[in-house]
Amino acid sequence: MSAEDHSNTAVAEHFGLTLPSVGYWRKRYLSQGIDGYYDISCLRRPWSYEDDSVATLLNKVPNYKSRQAKD
Repeated sequence: MSAEDHSNTAVAEHFGLTLPSVGYWRKRYLSQGIDGYYDISCLRRPWSYEDDSVATLLNKVPNYKSRQAKD
């Protein structure tokens, strides 16, 4: 949803997350790229998605790394 220019608020509401959580992960992706999602030590609960599923989803967003977050 972020790649489709949805706001952090819209993403948080859609997935039932907090606004700070969405902002945190969006900023983490922009600063560290895909590797930022694999630092398990920062997670408070176990990873709930398979690595292949995450990679498939992120590969659908070409050049996302060069985009600016709106929120």
